[in-house]
Amino acid sequence: MHEQLEQILAARGVIERRAWPGLRGAIGGALGRGELERVLPGCYVEAGASADWRRRALAACTHFDDAVISGEAAAALVFWPRCPVTVVEVTRANAVSNTPGFRWHRSSIPPQWVMTVGRLRVTRPAWTAVDLCARLGGQVLDEALRTGVGLGDLWSAFHDLGPRPGAAARRALLTDSRDEPWSEGERLLHRLLRSAGLTGWRTNVAVCGFRLDVAWIRFKVAVEVDGYEFHSGRETFESDRLRDQQLQAQGWAVARVTWRQLDENPENVVATVRRILRRRGWACRN
Repeated sequence: MHEQLEQILAARGVIERRAWPGLRGAIGGALGRGELERVLPGCYVEAGASADWRRRALAACTHFDDAVISGEAAAALVFWPRCPVTVVEVTRANAVSNTPGFRWHRSSIPPQWVMTVGRLRVTRPAWTAVDLCARLGGQVLDEALRTGVGLGDLWSAFHDLGPRPGAAARRALLTDSRDEPWSEGERLLHRLLRSAGLTGWRTNVAVCGFRLDVAWIRFKVAVEVDGYEFHSGRETFESDRLRDQQLQAQGWAVARVTWRQLDENPENVVATVRRILRRRGWACRN
């Protein structure tokens, strides 16, 4: 490839024909030899690089001054690194014809909900999570909450998103998030405790340097959810046991439950928690 083209790609990640009028011939030659590939009209990357969604996102923000990365790509960039991304969603005021590897939305995003990540303009975590939850469910909200996004910010984003498709589902999921779950397992546990009439608990409580999923602080009772995704491997197993020992040394009773138990035997989970609470002097209503 032409040396200057290589230097531009190394420095900027994409090449725009309009930005380098003196290199039009070199760009055309590199395209003809299969050394470059087109991502957007007049915007190129080295051959094969368009498979990387991050390069496509960079191309969109380089090519369009008003482009904002949204959807799964925004989630992966700002709060959920493991979010799967196949198509890059881009929101901008003007229409764009269909382009492979992109999904375009003609809309405007209030400036307070846009942030900069490197050279990319990206929707902020709260907006991204609320926008996506109608399609992805509660997990995207849990991920946002777990990384420090406030429930109030999520509701603010919901109101600013307005009555677009999926608003009813978003409202229902945000209402279900009122106790700020950090995982789908915690969300299911919260739902189960509420439906069983077990009250007085708090979530994500800091004790002995740890965060407890659910705790009755007065009675020193905790419930921890062992989810498949977040609690796996020998090292995690050992650290969880050490954590339980330290909590027990401080007088805490810790009940560990799994996703499968919550899903398949919820009545057993409730009964176990009730028994522990009664032994600690808590007067259960049922």
